[in-house]
Amino acid sequence: MLLAASPGGISANLFSHLFGGNVAMNISLTAVNTLLSIVTLPLIANWAIAHFAQSGQVVPMQTGKLMEVIAIVLIPVLLGMAVARKAPGFSQRMEKPVKVFSAVVLAVVTVLAIAKEWSSLATTFGQIGPAVLLFNLVSLFAGYYLSRAAGLDKPLSTAICYEIGIHNSTLAIFVALSVLESYPLALPAAVYSVVMYITAPLFGWLVLKRRG
Repeated sequence: MLLAASPGGISANLFSHLFGGNVAMNISLTAVNTLLSIVTLPLIANWAIAHFAQSGQVVPMQTGKLMEVIAIVLIPVLLGMAVARKAPGFSQRMEKPVKVFSAVVLAVVTVLAIAKEWSSLATTFGQIGPAVLLFNLVSLFAGYYLSRAAGLDKPLSTAICYEIGIHNSTLAIFVALSVLESYPLALPAAVYSVVMYITAPLFGWLVLKRRG
């Protein structure tokens, strides 16, 4: 429930860029969803606590943490827009190198995420891994195919599928550990933070590229 309540992660923008998504749509969705989650995350999390755990804990608004996410998303975009306006030729020449750099960054992040969470992944994957994997795959497929069924073009559908399929697991872990002070509640998000870096590129290569 913490993952479902968390907005789209920053990595969604990179995956969308790599696989032909409408990155402007991704950035807009990430910013808007992050702002909305200032209210919706506590509402959903507190309902889940009352319904499933009944522990009496309360999740307050995470305004500071969420504003950090918005800043991380918007600052590179503003810099990119400034470069594109001042030096359009340079911007076009850098498009391919930036795409390669994005792929390398994601590969490195994937390896580091697996290494960092390996102990948690190894001990808990058999218990919660299938549910986390199913949640991630359903999010990706629903985001893409429901968007296509609604008549949206492929770039928009790609942007939406990654925005829905790549949640901000760091925020979910932060809420679980720092707010709720519960290590077990952080484990699904920890496993998800590894799984999404495997499923997202596979989805891009096997589904999006094949249909391109």
